[in-house]
Amino acid sequence: MWRRGSTRGGSLLASGATVLIHCRNGSTIASQATCSPVNLFVPLSLSSSFLSNSRRASRNSLCAANHSSGDPWRGSTSRSRCMGSSSSVGSQWGRTYASPTAPQFSALRRQSTRGGTTSRSRHSFRTRSSPSNTARSRAPLRRSSRSRTASASPSSAGIGMSSRSFASDSCPSCSNTATPPPSGCSHSGSHALRLSSAPSGSAFSRAGRVLASCVGPRRDRRPADGHRTGGVAYGRAMRRLRRHLAVLAAGALLVTACSSASDTVAPTTTLATTTTAAASSTTTTTHPTVPADFDVRVSTHQVTVTGADPGTEIRVVAPDGPVTGGTVDEQGNLVLREIPSGDGYLVEEVVDDGPVPTAGPFHVPTPDEIPDPSFYASQTLVEGLNYIEMRDGVTLAAMVRLPGPPEDGPYPTVVEYSGYDPANPDEPEPMTGIFTTFGYATVGVNMRGSGCSGGAFDFFSELQTLDGYDLIETIAAQPWVLGHAVGMVGISYPGISQLFVASTRPPSLAAISPLSVIEDSYRSVVYPGGIYNDGFAKSWAESRQGSTEAYGQDWVRTRVDEGDTICEANQALRSQNVDLLERTRDFAYYRPDPGDRLAPRTFVDRIEVPVFLAGAWQDEQTGSRFATMLDDFTNAPVMEVHLYNGAHADSANPVVLARLFEFMDVYVAGRTPTIDPTLRFAAPLLYRQAYGVDGLQLPPDRFTSYEEARAAIENGPPVHLLLEMGGNPDAPGGPLARAEYTFDAWPPPETRADVYRLTADGRLVAPDDPAAGVDGAHEFTVDVARSQIVTPPADDDPNTFDNLAWPPLPDGEALSYETEPFTDDVLLAGSARVSLWIRASADDADLQVTLSEVRPDGQEMYIQSGWLRASHRALDPDESTDLLPFHTHLEEDAAPLPPGEFTRVDVEVFPFAHAVRAGSRLRLVVDNPGGTRNLWTFDVLDADGETVTVGVGPDTPSEIALPVITGELDPPLPAGLPPCPGTRSQPCRPYRPITNRPAG
Repeated sequence: MWRRGSTRGGSLLASGATVLIHCRNGSTIASQATCSPVNLFVPLSLSSSFLSNSRRASRNSLCAANHSSGDPWRGSTSRSRCMGSSSSVGSQWGRTYASPTAPQFSALRRQSTRGGTTSRSRHSFRTRSSPSNTARSRAPLRRSSRSRTASASPSSAGIGMSSRSFASDSCPSCSNTATPPPSGCSHSGSHALRLSSAPSGSAFSRAGRVLASCVGPRRDRRPADGHRTGGVAYGRAMRRLRRHLAVLAAGALLVTACSSASDTVAPTTTLATTTTAAASSTTTTTHPTVPADFDVRVSTHQVTVTGADPGTEIRVVAPDGPVTGGTVDEQGNLVLREIPSGDGYLVEEVVDDGPVPTAGPFHVPTPDEIPDPSFYASQTLVEGLNYIEMRDGVTLAAMVRLPGPPEDGPYPTVVEYSGYDPANPDEPEPMTGIFTTFGYATVGVNMRGSGCSGGAFDFFSELQTLDGYDLIETIAAQPWVLGHAVGMVGISYPGISQLFVASTRPPSLAAISPLSVIEDSYRSVVYPGGIYNDGFAKSWAESRQGSTEAYGQDWVRTRVDEGDTICEANQALRSQNVDLLERTRDFAYYRPDPGDRLAPRTFVDRIEVPVFLAGAWQDEQTGSRFATMLDDFTNAPVMEVHLYNGAHADSANPVVLARLFEFMDVYVAGRTPTIDPTLRFAAPLLYRQAYGVDGLQLPPDRFTSYEEARAAIENGPPVHLLLEMGGNPDAPGGPLARAEYTFDAWPPPETRADVYRLTADGRLVAPDDPAAGVDGAHEFTVDVARSQIVTPPADDDPNTFDNLAWPPLPDGEALSYETEPFTDDVLLAGSARVSLWIRASADDADLQVTLSEVRPDGQEMYIQSGWLRASHRALDPDESTDLLPFHTHLEEDAAPLPPGEFTRVDVEVFPFAHAVRAGSRLRLVVDNPGGTRNLWTFDVLDADGETVTVGVGPDTPSEIALPVITGELDPPLPAGLPPCPGTRSQPCRPYRPITNRPAG
């Protein structure tokens, strides 16, 4: 994209000026600029969205003779041949990342001198068959230093351009003639140099990336409404003569770019064979092709087209036929996803007749095609905003903050990675700010398609996950990183991202600390029980949708207005962002692909680094279902888990935060865990600002040596249960527990499933109780309006979770079943199952089950809820247990309720822990979804006024199975009831009996 007052970030050279072009073997050619009467334009800052295999072509066209024949663009090894290099400021893979239009940006020369010539070492790809078969030479917890081969000058504006030194031994000498390139030196078809009609007098190679343009006056490409569309208008003008001038273009620009001679060479017209599958036969047709005038970038399982005419139909063709296709958007962009890995792909414009504009062939890589370590080590990051290059050339914005001067390092380093704004130079994310204060270097990185990062946004796409691998390795290679190994930190989005990144097993990742996370996008948040969460899930998607649009965040516009041309160029592909709202609404049923890829429960077993994890049972955003995957971290060498009642942000409570510091000090910093006295002194004030309560203080240091701390973590029980947060008298209402319990695993081995049957008289009794043998049925009327009721803070403070308003239920709209008063104190911990035999007046029904404690003081305290759309009742028997019904949610398993018949449905109560004191009763309420969560509302069935009937008794044995912790507790449960209200995220209301309406 063009920027106001700039010529696409380039330099203007007067006619007659000398242009140096460097080849991989170190030789250099010189050519005079002959564009007349205007200037020669040499671009220095190109959008990362224009990176593709075609970027190498124009340099290859300058590599003259003596190159072996064959196709150098196929396969990961030969692909690096004949890769010329430019000594332009900050170039990478033949591109440059500088901001010459902003005087405060210091151009970074990345040159290594060998015999007086500039040379670069092109990174190569290595392929591993599968992660499980890869020999991984790394220590499990700590890593030694490794050498690095590149450096860069820091930018005065704090922008560090990733630097690389390319070396080559395969590219022949560039010749200062117009000798045509040999067949092995230039890709047939898509990389020919072309002539354009705009700007006036220009001659340039669009696909080749080494542009030489005669340009007219500088122009402002930003329209009055503030949106950047100049790149589109520019692209349209430059394509006016695209097809009928393709033959002339190559020769014209070979002369301009690499020779003083006037010989011209026309590109070869090739024939493309396309196989199309018909209903009963396969037809092969042959079409002449011409070089495509759009740009192509190939990524893992993805092809990106830029610079095409809006409305153009594009398709990707494999050797055996078309794979996928689409229509170019108004910005000239198209991203085609989920393309199988392989060789020989072509990207074609769909035309009715005449030659087919074609780019390729290309190799679509697998996720296991990982760059050589030199690719990462050659990038240099400095304090301030940087741009880290990914394996496909996209650059991600990365904000580096050091706790002191670089020369005083190296520093223990942590990374925060999300689609929020972790790279915002002015406002660090919470965990980033905390760890910087704690003496860590921090790096906040914006995901692909967000902030100032390049590419298009797609929620936890495969590329965002692979980007995580690349950024971890690049950051760890920096000289200011202690041990060249980094940790990851973050709450919520940047917490969840850690699970994805760690599953790729970056060798330089030391530990992760995911806080307030999910285990399955579908089951945890978006469709709990198969019912769309049109509260938090929808609002979060809307927020992401807006913030990831071009210039969707204020700090991005500020950067661009201040002259950050890389940030500006990186907005170019946002028109191809995946519509997150549309995607979530399209997934009313679970689809293993892509559902499994978005479900950490399916891949956390691949994580091989120490894991610190924390989360709340009543988390108003992400829920508590994360606890069901805790036993899936089978390959994590160390794991420490903290579980508690409370809210989303309670993962920063004093105990968890102190334990997190200990964990990262051991596995990232390699030092004795201690809390800085300044931070300890400031903690009460900071906690008061965050939680609105006094009395919160970081606990004292526990260890006197590194060895002692590590032994305590690794030999102690991994699961820590913090009970009754908000009930500690030292900080009433704050995130401080009354007691802590530890377990060797989750679910706790001490758990027993206690079953209670629903009875005709509204009780919960043991299965052998005579009341369980009496048949009966109760019904309630569906009130759809309840689905939009939440539990807001009673005092209108959105950050207060110790006094949530919990509305009562009217008779006729809910059913209630209660135990007798408990005779002993009991600790419940785990998931619960509610099995109901139901029939409905409609063919489907949405159900909510809620567990609460009816206390002797007349208060009813919320414990937990569960949800299910009855048509989603099918279970996966391999995943289900006595306490955890696991629903498939597959469309092929969905079934309506049979009319007039009772059908068993098993509802999952989300994980929880709660102490029931002697004298209290447990209550189970069955009703329509809504009214129990702080931010969740539900898009329920259009069933207002319909009835749902629950059967009880021997023929329809509805029941609840509760997770009871057996054995003696150490310490004993705290004496007395916790405050109500006052216990975090467990609202209270005066107890009111509900009269169950007999079924008609």
